[in-house]
Amino acid sequence: AINRVLQARLNGVGNTGVGEFLHRIAAVNKLKEFYSGYALTVYIDLIFVVFYFALIVYIAGNLAVVPAAVLTGFFILSLFQGQRLRKSLYAREGADDDRYNALIEMLEGIHNIKAFALEKQFSRRYEALQNQSCHKNFDVTQATANTFNAGSVFANLMIVAVISFGAITVLNGQLTSGGLIAVLLLSGRMMQPVQKGLGLWTRYQDFLLARVQLQGVFS
Repeated sequence: AINRVLQARLNGVGNTGVGEFLHRIAAVNKLKEFYSGYALTVYIDLIFVVFYFALIVYIAGNLAVVPAAVLTGFFILSLFQGQRLRKSLYAREGADDDRYNALIEMLEGIHNIKAFALEKQFSRRYEALQNQSCHKNFDVTQATANTFNAGSVFANLMIVAVISFGAITVLNGQLTSGGLIAVLLLSGRMMQPVQKGLGLWTRYQDFLLARVQLQGVFS
């Protein structure tokens, strides 16, 4: 990435600030974190979701519709929240680019700023950019927190739903108490890989943005 920047034509990089280039090259670290093996571990865990669901179908039959419905609702909500998180990440990256560019420009022209006693004006300008960046970062944090909170809510909803519908099945003699306990345990085990997958989905939004930033460098 650095070689690309050093060998690029000046008319191709002149419209991009130094701070923005530094920010884009820093995206390499985000790619490294995503490719470090966490994604592969989550994919392997998600395979067991199918295995657990098959066991629930074998043990409880129609009761498997309940965890399937909860997981479907959780998946749809995760997709919606992932799109919202992506928009927040793009907005934050744009605000950070503006802030880094302004900071580099001020450092490059620090002698002129001091000579004309413009410190306060440029400080106010940077404070405005910092304020915008903080608000965008808050939006990202809030979107991420809402995503993980949804995982906790659906985990509890899974338990309540399985117990509620499973109790009716037991009372009707269609399932034993031991079978209900087995379904409850397997349903809980299903949610753990799915919640890890949600964490991967959150990281994936950041990964997509980092990849776009690096494509800007390599192009």
